[in-house]
Amino acid sequence: MENKEEKLYQIKDLSEKQIKVMKDALEMYTRLGILQFDHLVDHMFNWGKSEFFSDAFLEHRDEIQKHCFAIRNLLASKDDEMKLYNENGHWSLGIGGPKTPVVSQIAYELEKDIETVLYERVRGRLDLSDETPIKVSEQNLREEKLKQIVEKLKDK
Repeated sequence: MENKEEKLYQIKDLSEKQIKVMKDALEMYTRLGILQFDHLVDHMFNWGKSEFFSDAFLEHRDEIQKHCFAIRNLLASKDDEMKLYNENGHWSLGIGGPKTPVVSQIAYELEKDIETVLYERVRGRLDLSDETPIKVSEQNLREEKLKQIVEKLKDK
């Protein structure tokens, strides 16, 4: 059996706005995996993030939440344990739960790695998967340029 080395990737030169969108997308993917559909909708259409839908969201918030819970309950309907939970309650799988998809746990880890750099706060990143922690840092353009110059001089 061939032992393949894991590939590592690097994305450079993201703006603050782009990295915040990635962080939010990872959070939403995490919430999708733990069945928090109401948080997804709330995040996207409330708090002024969508000028076209915010008013409609606020006006119909209870009904929207009811439908989000209905979707969650349909997905949980075949699980003997979850179908006993309160259909209208705020419950989810929990990020470290055994039924939480691994991809949602990886998304959570990535989001926390990004959040740590963006907001300079550590909120207890959980190691839920066997994925390596990512390196996220603020880029210093001057330092990058100096490194490029030094590398060019080494090549000569």
